[in-house]
Amino acid sequence: MSLLSLVLPTIGQPDSTEDPKVNNAFTAISTWANGNIDQSNITSIRGLSPFRVVQTGTNYSAQSGDLVNVTNWPTTVTLPAPTAGSIVAGYASAPFAFSASSGTIFGRGWSGAATAPLQVGGHMILQADGTNWMIIAGDPDTGWQPFGFANGWSNSNGPASGNHVGYRKIGNVVRLGGGIQGGPSGYQAVGMAVGFQPTYTQFFVVETSYTTFGVVSIAPNGAVIPNFTSGSGLALDGISFTVD
Repeated sequence: MSLLSLVLPTIGQPDSTEDPKVNNAFTAISTWANGNIDQSNITSIRGLSPFRVVQTGTNYSAQSGDLVNVTNWPTTVTLPAPTAGSIVAGYASAPFAFSASSGTIFGRGWSGAATAPLQVGGHMILQADGTNWMIIAGDPDTGWQPFGFANGWSNSNGPASGNHVGYRKIGNVVRLGGGIQGGPSGYQAVGMAVGFQPTYTQFFVVETSYTTFGVVSIAPNGAVIPNFTSGSGLALDGISFTVD
């Protein structure tokens, strides 16, 4: 490994003394550009240390400086102790979750979380402050979660596993998708878990049975309540809101 150490030539001096300095500079730059650099005097805090690419298809305990490419589901990548300046990155060739071994994870919509999931194609960079992990790039993504139903409502179709209606959070944005049918107006149809619930009641205009419209309210407890005057089903696609 080589240090990027340059001895600069001096203008006006004989070639015999300055040519070796030029050769030294070119050699050092070439060596460094090819990745052969001594990293012992470089820290991630300075932003110069490259990530070490690690590919894994099984649960993995990360070290500071790892860029973990997960290739198999389900997999958990456990973060190291949150020593100040530690940094870990991940890329999801398969779904996985970062898990904090100590402290918690903070990011948009993820305040003090124990885990931070990613879906295929997602990426994330986390840096420690000495106590917790901060998401400095990318957003956690839960993927589609299937609803449970209440009051006679049932699935019509949707994006979640098994073509079921569902909900999903990416960063601090919650989305709903799919169709529901069969239940009465004014009663809770489905509910959402803690972390997906709005801070205040939200109202959305939705399509019911293709030609008519109704209103869906979403309460701070996560209850999704359809209100309509005609139709037997409704679409939840297009409903989204932020959580803080």
